Amino acid sequence: MPFAHAEPTITTKSNDQHLLIEVHWSADTQNTAASNADGSKQLDHSILYIDVDMDAKMTKDLDMRIQLNPWPANPGMWLGKYSEKKGKEIWYKLGQVDSTSRIHHDKTGRKDIFTIPAEILPKQEQLQISYHGFSPADKKEVRTKYEKIRLQNNDKIDLSAIPDDRITRHPPAKTLLKVGDTAPPIHAKKWIGDEPNGAKFVAFWATWCGPCVESIPKLNQLYQDGIPVVGVTNQIPPYVKKFQGKTAMNYPTATGSKSELTYGVEALPIYFIIDKSNKIIWTDTKFDTAEVKKAFIGLK
Repeated sequence: MPFAHAEPTITTKSNDQHLLIEVHWSADTQNTAASNADGSKQLDHSILYIDVDMDAKMTKDLDMRIQLNPWPANPGMWLGKYSEKKGKEIWYKLGQVDSTSRIHHDKTGRKDIFTIPAEILPKQEQLQISYHGFSPADKKEVRTKYEKIRLQNNDKIDLSAIPDDRITRHPPAKTLLKVGDTAPPIHAKKWIGDEPNGAKFVAFWATWCGPCVESIPKLNQLYQDGIPVVGVTNQIPPYVKKFQGKTAMNYPTATGSKSELTYGVEALPIYFIIDKSNKIIWTDTKFDTAEVKKAFIGLK
């Protein structure tokens, strides 16, 4: 993807509640979507590098990255911070699904608007930021050098005045289903394998989700041991089949699924145990194989 020639301009405001960063990129005026290989749509997105120690490089255990609209199914703003415990960067959702952090287009170009909660920022007077913007449909990207910004000002920030020209919006968030709720039928554009009846262990996943992919061998083992495992993804059948050509998935998978919406799923992975009467009896973002097997005693 070639770099655009027009250099973005960055303006900031801050108070005790928010740091508002607006990046104006005049070279990108089109609010259009590009098609991803997995069948999803990729809109304009960006990364904001926050250099806390002001050394003009990203220190993994101190500095942070904020992504805007990084994943088609999860727009809004995400914070990446290095976890010493897990030895990798972990991503956290910032703000509600229908976030005021968004990308806006008009005849003057594109504006990436980051409304960052002050509580996640360091208690210091200034830091450095760098911006990396992507326009997949236009095949353009741009990156700025680090520049210093001031924090802890007393600026007026009106979040309700932030413009909005999004061509797609995430549907209103449905509350994540919990234990005791009735599980909706699992939707699939196409099943890879046979849809199981009765009690089941449901794994919501995607090929781009590292923890999801890491759990596949454990799910294969559960299925081999007689647990009715079901994978659910919104990615299209050909893309999933291609992935399965390199990564064995022995259990049935619902592809092109819209069940993330009916189950209220906003982050992956997440797992559910559903009994014969379609009641959810357990849910979590991780699982222990021995506990899953114990839960299925008498359910099948």
